[in-house]
Amino acid sequence: MKSKVTFNKSGAGSISGRVTIPKAFLETLGITKEENEIKITMQGEKIIIEKGEIEMNKFYNGTMVDMKNLKKIFADDGTTGDMAESEIKTIKSFVKCNSEEDMNYLLEKLQEKNVDGYIYNEVNWQTIYSIISQGEWNYNS
Repeated sequence: MKSKVTFNKSGAGSISGRVTIPKAFLETLGITKEENEIKITMQGEKIIIEKGEIEMNKFYNGTMVDMKNLKKIFADDGTTGDMAESEIKTIKSFVKCNSEEDMNYLLEKLQEKNVDGYIYNEVNWQTIYSIISQGEWNYNS
């Protein structure tokens, strides 16, 4: 199949190319609107496109750090360990507020990386508390 590369210039002046990939190719690779990460590599003079593996941080129980599992973690009162009652109260206030904006921001923070990998590994209640106890959130406004 032949195709053409479309070139675009950014506001900063850099140029990038875009290629349209046929739907049948995307379906074969299992690439969807929801699962749209790909890996692009060069081998000699060929460009290789593969479905990218989505790497996600994990909770202490081995589940992926995502909204569904975050809500499950919040529903489980038995994993607070040796946290102070005031820390548990802060988390419960956060959960009770049920702010989608706060939850999404918390998920972003839990997925942050630096050069060594995830900033917060094996996320637990203490990790969550350390994030939500800082800054301005809807739950404490």
